Amino acid sequence: MKKALIKTVALLLLTVFVFGSASVFAEERNTNTISNLIIDSIVGTVSENYKFGITSEELYKNAIHEMIAEDPKLLEVALQGIYNNLDKHSTYFNSEEFKVFIDEVNGEFCGIGVTIMEFDDGLLVTEVHKGSSAEKAGIKKGDYIISADGEDIRGLDLETARSKIIGKIGTSINIGISRDGESMNFDMVRAVVTTVSGEYQKLDGNIGYIRLSSFDDHSPQFMEKALKDLGDTKAIVLDLRYNPGGALEALRKIAELTLPKGAVMHLEYKDPKNNQAVMNEKGTNKFKFVVLTDSHTASAAEAFAAAVQDYGVGVTVGEQTTGKGTMQNATSLLTGGGYKLTVAEYLSPNKRKINNIGVIPDYEEKIKEVNYSDTYFAKPEYNGVMRQGDESGDVLAFEQRLNALGYAIGVPDRVFNEQTFYAVKKFQEETGLYPYGVLDITTQLKIMEVLHGKRISLDRPLEKAIEIAGDIDKYIKEAKRKRK
Repeated sequence: MKKALIKTVALLLLTVFVFGSASVFAEERNTNTISNLIIDSIVGTVSENYKFGITSEELYKNAIHEMIAEDPKLLEVALQGIYNNLDKHSTYFNSEEFKVFIDEVNGEFCGIGVTIMEFDDGLLVTEVHKGSSAEKAGIKKGDYIISADGEDIRGLDLETARSKIIGKIGTSINIGISRDGESMNFDMVRAVVTTVSGEYQKLDGNIGYIRLSSFDDHSPQFMEKALKDLGDTKAIVLDLRYNPGGALEALRKIAELTLPKGAVMHLEYKDPKNNQAVMNEKGTNKFKFVVLTDSHTASAAEAFAAAVQDYGVGVTVGEQTTGKGTMQNATSLLTGGGYKLTVAEYLSPNKRKINNIGVIPDYEEKIKEVNYSDTYFAKPEYNGVMRQGDESGDVLAFEQRLNALGYAIGVPDRVFNEQTFYAVKKFQEETGLYPYGVLDITTQLKIMEVLHGKRISLDRPLEKAIEIAGDIDKYIKEAKRKRK
């Protein structure tokens, strides 16, 4: 069974509800300057002593209006000042930043072909898109982007940092990254990128595997196709690791395909009268899920994992999620800019709190770092040359080893498909071999040579998820008992 990728084109939205991981660091401002002291003193004196009465709020508002009327450029400063004093997920965007933000939500942009999340160490690469400039240059998932054309972007809010990377099609950019404590630079050319929602495949034991990279406008169509193709499987491993979330509507549509009829989540607003449940009116309870999570699983991805637990249609495996349990309303302005404002906190269908807590996995497992040993993988027999379309134990053995080296394989299996072809070709390019995507004996021996003495990562969470999927009903019952 071959792995498949689905691409779609989304319409541009001007107002969307988002669960994205964008954040802003408030700038430290010196509030003890003489100018601020004078303004505060005068406002206090006037509001306390003016005969005909006026509030401090009215005085500050009038002052801002006069300043902007005198110098319209100060509008940007004033708007940034408002949002710099809110929570880290509420952000003001200038026109360029807002276009970048909306393009990202819709899954289309002109850049280098990576999905990112903001951390103190830089922009964490959570996805490198197939065929992108980033993939060709050698950027890998787990890298931290720290500079763009020599400008340090650490500490910038996500949209500002992203705007430094995205630009006109065909223009060059130098990206500085940090990988395992080592700094390196890559030159690449910006290109139009349509994000790929993920990949899927059927595994041995009649188990399905879906990796969903985000909840953007493309995701529901991708999930519908994946679930249709995997429709006769006993259980599905849904990999939401490094999934930064996305749009509320995408989450609701995916819930219609996967969850029983009922609440997907509960939204709590400032005014309790506005509290509401996001409802799944259709409800499709055909599938049982093993949801893989890690510390980078955020927002809409967390909401889905929590819903799977609450409805008892699956279990979660891996690490505790990020804990980004708030929803933002993103709206455009006449200036071309826009803002993203936290308007609600969301709870699971059973009204469990997620914000600043995250979703605790039913079965905790972590990636294990070890020195390479043949004992961790299938033993190769070196039975000859392997190429696209072949199926054998040796294909599995070398897919496992390429996967351990960080090449995009999906879940290693016995099938030499297109993804395996590109992984082999990339390995050959990087090791000085003839890059033609065929696993000849020279390439097989080179893979073993490169692995010798190397530290590798063992995907224990995925291994556990596949084990659980093989006896899903047993583990669902066990998880329910543990949650009580």
